[in-house]
Amino acid sequence: MSDHRASFSRASGRRPLPWALGLIAVLVAFGAMARPVRFDDVLRRQGFGAIEVTPTGRLLVEAQSPFEAGPRFDYGDMDVMFRSRLMVADAAHGGRLQPLFHQDTNAGYALGPASPDGRYVAVYRLAKDRYELGIVEVATRRARWLRVTPEAPYLTRTLQWTAASQLFAVVLEPTSRRSPTVLPYDLRAVRPQWELPARWAASAAGRASVTVAGSGRYIADHPAGPSKAVVRIAPLSGQVTILSRGEAVDLEVSASGRHVAVLEAAEPVPLSVDHTVQGTYGLAVRRARLRVIDVEAGRSTVPCPSCDVLTGLMAWAPDREALLVFVRDDGAPWTAGHLLRIDAPTGVGASVPGDVAAALTWRPERVSAAWWDGDPLLFGRRPGETRDDWYRLSGRGPVKLTSDLGQAPRNSIVVAGSWLIAAADGGGWRIDKQGHAIRMNADPFRPLLPRYVNVPARTVYTIGYGEGLAGVQGEGAAAQAGVLMPAGQLRHAVGLPAGASLAALTDRGAVTIDGVGSGPQTLSWRAPSGRAAVLAAINRQLAEVTWPNAVPVDQPGADGSILRHWVFLPPSAGRDRPAPLVVIPYPGSSYRSAPQIWADDTMGPATALIAAGYAVLMPSLPSPKDGRGPGEGLADRVLAAVDAAGATPDLRGRIDVSRLGAWGHSFGGFAAVTLLTQSDRFGAAVSVEGRVDLVSSWGQFSVARRMNPDNGPSVYYSAGWAEDLQGDMGAPPFSAAERYIANSPIFFADKIHRPLMLVAGDMDGSHVGQAEEMFSALYRQNKDAVLLTYWGEEHGFGSPGNLRDLYRRGVAFLDAYLKPQPATPPDGEAHGPHRESASANAVPTTRPRLLGTGPDHRRAP
Repeated sequence: MSDHRASFSRASGRRPLPWALGLIAVLVAFGAMARPVRFDDVLRRQGFGAIEVTPTGRLLVEAQSPFEAGPRFDYGDMDVMFRSRLMVADAAHGGRLQPLFHQDTNAGYALGPASPDGRYVAVYRLAKDRYELGIVEVATRRARWLRVTPEAPYLTRTLQWTAASQLFAVVLEPTSRRSPTVLPYDLRAVRPQWELPARWAASAAGRASVTVAGSGRYIADHPAGPSKAVVRIAPLSGQVTILSRGEAVDLEVSASGRHVAVLEAAEPVPLSVDHTVQGTYGLAVRRARLRVIDVEAGRSTVPCPSCDVLTGLMAWAPDREALLVFVRDDGAPWTAGHLLRIDAPTGVGASVPGDVAAALTWRPERVSAAWWDGDPLLFGRRPGETRDDWYRLSGRGPVKLTSDLGQAPRNSIVVAGSWLIAAADGGGWRIDKQGHAIRMNADPFRPLLPRYVNVPARTVYTIGYGEGLAGVQGEGAAAQAGVLMPAGQLRHAVGLPAGASLAALTDRGAVTIDGVGSGPQTLSWRAPSGRAAVLAAINRQLAEVTWPNAVPVDQPGADGSILRHWVFLPPSAGRDRPAPLVVIPYPGSSYRSAPQIWADDTMGPATALIAAGYAVLMPSLPSPKDGRGPGEGLADRVLAAVDAAGATPDLRGRIDVSRLGAWGHSFGGFAAVTLLTQSDRFGAAVSVEGRVDLVSSWGQFSVARRMNPDNGPSVYYSAGWAEDLQGDMGAPPFSAAERYIANSPIFFADKIHRPLMLVAGDMDGSHVGQAEEMFSALYRQNKDAVLLTYWGEEHGFGSPGNLRDLYRRGVAFLDAYLKPQPATPPDGEAHGPHRESASANAVPTTRPRLLGTGPDHRRAP
């Protein structure tokens, strides 16, 4: 097996592990022949996805093969399923890590949740045109495919077990017996190109081929989405029972399993010019209505037909058939919403009294609430207060529970009988019902953050219920994983070695990942007795790689705070001459610690540039939110970081700030172009998937929503991005035209005097037309520019071939302007575009000139 394919090594017992001894030998050997990092090292990294330990002690793991080893690359973010293989081990007894069941090499897989008794686990399978739900009996490793298409499990819950090991799910119904399975919207959205040929063929055959979107009185004039059903599945027989039909988007089952709360998509949300598209009005395209299904009686109720219900909260009481939801009136902002308490047997809803305003987070909107012995708990604040806290909403009025804490935790908190156990201020706390808090020990305590990737995002905001709070107590050699109990003891304690991170914990032991993402890693089982077993070893080939040093650069911010930037150095920096510097800007970023440049496969520019001998600066650029917009004064802020790096003692003689370039992706691509419109200090720039025209991007449809308008037009997202998110325009273009123009680089294309490479994927939601606009503006002026269009790619590229090609071309493009060139230029393709003598960039045609030759290269836009 080649070193870039997933490999699994196993060992158990107290004796030295053969794998560990082998790794030591490998490390020693590789240490003698260490080499600098290459971009291919990123493409060849293996990883671990979801990790779960069942109550029976079996370990379930998504083992991810290298990025480049996937069998297909046309499902966007879902491509990771094709690189995932589901594994199982009887970890408590030192069993080997083995395939959970036979898995097709041409299909993708993902773990769903395990049943409460640990007997079964739900799994997902993705093929070319089919998405399926299955159930695996863990002990026998037998898989049963249910021939149903589950809804995708991301922001909302679409799959849930009950204590009796029955599975409830939201599934899509086929349009007919002969028609192919309809994919969930999230899967259709990442591969709209697959629908184009059939639509073109319909027109070619003389049939109508049209999509419809409506506004105003026509707002509902769009095709209906796939029909959905809420079903109950018996895992032993595989029998599927339909409980309701409609457009279900979320479900939550009561603790007893008797009732199921379902949110259904209703009428579209009309937009208003009186407020921004998103913000306090949320991301929702359609209203959500609540239905409560009585599973035993076979009937359902709609407790509040006129309530628009937040998908971020459906909380059942653990000991009764009572449900908490957060609702607003149609057309109102979520800040005007309130808690509604539903009595499931009667279907009657009542507002929860009290003056505590719920704390809302955004994109998507979320509220944190739960139950404690029949009283609702809510995270928020009362009038006149300056911070959010947890409150118990008793019949006698709100009781603040977390005032004794320096900072109240929104999550990392459980109800444990008569106490709340919380992780806050670096320690573990016990809180009674009157809000008296006691720190239970002096040692630091960090809560366990489970590695769930297929569990809905909203569940991270819920309070848990259990005997205590799982996490890690202590540091270094004294660190122990366990469950922090109300009396202060750490139950099921397991010692952790230095450098190990806790991935999962049960009363039988702990699962750890040893090593960092930039090098070899092991997945290990550790028992309370101290016995350890290495279950998997990955990325051993990275032992030979020397990763770049990250040097912090501190700079005083405008408000007096300290901004921390980071410079990554190639091994050659300062040997023969200082390395040229490339800035990777991303407005809104703030890096307290060094960015993990190896952690994201789409974050290849840093690795590719460092491998090519460039130093890379990643500046902290917190959003000023000063009313001017993200582009105003951006070059001044970035160049201040550049100058601070140049003045940092640890970087003197190692970086050359006079040979300066920029490379940005997405909002960073917007920044890279903006920098060229505001300063000549940058010798060249590469902009990947960047928006340059806030006016046109405000209203452009993404390809996915153009193809599938059943989920609403792009306006909610494109206009929301421009008005309330990164665009920060605060209003539509017809109300703030000057601000849009001032922050759109396209209107300052005449200020660009340096070469620019523009890169776009034709399936990108930000629209390839953005890059084409800027290229056309530069072409019109006969300025040096290159436009690269990659076909079948979205916002983040999925094809290893396209990524390699992009970084080869991008690095060569920067080389032409930031590195010394021979007297006779080599092949033009390797060094960017041919420069005619009449080029408006005023750059010599024989070879690119280096920067730093003039007295001052900073300009106003």
